[in-house]
Amino acid sequence: MKKQIIAGMAAAMVCVGAVGGTFAYLTSTDAVTNTFSVGKVKITLDEAKVDGTGKEITGDGAERVKANSYHLIPGGEYDKDPTVHVDVKSEESYIFVKVSNGIETVANVSTQIVANGWNALGDSYSGVYYIEYDPEEAEDEDGDGYVDYVVFEKISIAGGVTGEELEGLGSAELTVNAYAIQKAGFTSTENAYSEFTKTVDASE
Repeated sequence: MKKQIIAGMAAAMVCVGAVGGTFAYLTSTDAVTNTFSVGKVKITLDEAKVDGTGKEITGDGAERVKANSYHLIPGGEYDKDPTVHVDVKSEESYIFVKVSNGIETVANVSTQIVANGWNALGDSYSGVYYIEYDPEEAEDEDGDGYVDYVVFEKISIAGGVTGEELEGLGSAELTVNAYAIQKAGFTSTENAYSEFTKTVDASE
């Protein structure tokens, strides 16, 4: 009888131990997952292709190009519309254009540039203009994924300019260069432009 009782108690203890082994702790877990995306600033620059008289080609043969040639005469007016295209997904940025106008004495384009919303960077930066790109306010009017900023539209040669004055220009060029740099991290447009040019110079 005693042996049966002891055996029964042992069995009971084993049973209790087995039940006790299934108890779970009270626990809680959590996690934070960080995701990262890469920002970008992207632009292109081009102008309408013109014919031999300096007029924009429309319809068949129309295209955007990187350069045109012009045959200047006094009183002439020529189409030239350098345009900066900013990718709509670009970060807030400063867009700069530097206009090296070798025919400034006979064809002033600075008035057109300002009229198109560009701001002169300052007396220390001759021929440099800028706009501020904000993706929240940008409008992609033609749905191609870019916002367009026209620099100027034409070259006009005053009627009083002599053939000798034009001939004296030799191989002068009117060149437009476009630059873009993120807006974040810079205290002013001058600071941004200065740092951009340092970066370009260091890479050459």
